Parts: sequence; C-alpha cells; structure tokens
Amino acid sequence: MIKLNKTLTNLINDPIRKIFAITFAIGLWLFVAMDGDYVFRRDTKVVYAGLADSLILTDSVSMLSAYFSGRGSYLFNLWLAPPKLRCNLDNARPGRQSIPVSKLIYSFPVGEIGVAYDTVTEIVIAIDEKDRRIMPIHVPYSGALEQGLSIKEIVVLDTVEAIGPKQILQSIERVQAETLYVRRQTASFQEVMKLDDPAPLISMSANRVRI
Repeated sequence: MIKLNKTLTNLINDPIRKIFAITFAIGLWLFVAMDGDYVFRRDTKVVYAGLADSLILTDSVSMLSAYFSGRGSYLFNLWLAPPKLRCNLDNARPGRQSIPVSKLIYSFPVGEIGVAYDTVTEIVIAIDEKDRRIMPIHVPYSGALEQGLSIKEIVVLDTVEAIGPKQILQSIERVQAETLYVRRQTASFQEVMKLDDPAPLISMSANRVRI
C-alpha cells in the first residue's frame, strides 16, 4: 500500500509522468474505440465527370449529406480525408434530368463503409449545349466635348468571343463596357475599357477592349 501511494504521488507531482499517463489513457481509449462500429453524418462534395465537351452544366447539386457506417478506424480515416462523390455523365443529354443517388460512386481509401441518405433519393441537374459567339460591345459615354465638337463614332478595336450555355448566349444582345468619359477631349483618342460580366456561366476571351 505504501509503495502504491508513493507511485501515485510521483505521477501527480511529476508533470512529465502526468502527461505520459494522460496520453497513454487517450491512446488506449482510441485503440478500443477504433474497433467498434459507428455512424456519422457528413456533407460530401459532388464531382461531375465524363460530360462531353459540347455540353455544359447549367444547374447541379454541389454538396450531398450522407450517413457513413463502419469500423471506427475506417471512419477516422474518412474524417481525415473526406471522399468525393462522383457523378458519371458519360451518357448525359441536354435538358433537365434526375439521377438516382444509387448511381453515385464513392471511392473509399480503406475498409468497408456503408453509405445511406436521409430522405434524398435522387439529384436533379440541367445540361445545355455549349456555344460560342462573337459579342457586340456597347460603350456608353459621359461628359461634354469642347464646343462645336461631337462624337462621330466609337470603334471597338478588339474582338471578344463568349463561350457558355446556348440558351443564355442567345438571350444576350451585347456586352456592356464601362463608361467612357469624353469631357474636354479635342481630338480622337484611344482607351482600354473594362467589360462587365454578361451572365453567370459565360466566359469571355477578354475582359478588356481597346476603343
């Protein structure tokens, strides 16, 4: 009894031994816990792959909540390196369509892990044809020239191509540039103007033009 009390006193009074004892206890708990079966919920990023170059996603689900079940050691690795949920679009076609969650693919690094979804049975995506179009540029101007002068023409020197969903491109009449200030100008001049983003999902070959 005296020896046991002395050992406990040494553990309490010696910080290094105290830290070692706590670390050992935590490690022992983790070792036991890792062998059990658990369930935990996690939001997982959805990655879309295999879509033809001639098509483009216009609406999709970016995250999906799922319940993962399995051994503690497997789920711990899953927590350290979250998996991505793969949605294969090899056979996708233009339009809105539903994809059952049972067709979504997880790739787990280790072990057997079960996956279940709460109330979600399918995800809905929308696909359109990808199109290209040379966009007209509109340059508004502000300010008054010197008396007797007027603006004859604003010439855009650069060509800008827009790429994106066909339906969206067809609805855009022109791309707006920032306002050109012409106050007190007495002769022809050149400027570089910034272009506004015409719409979501539209990418342009340039975001500035010379006029």
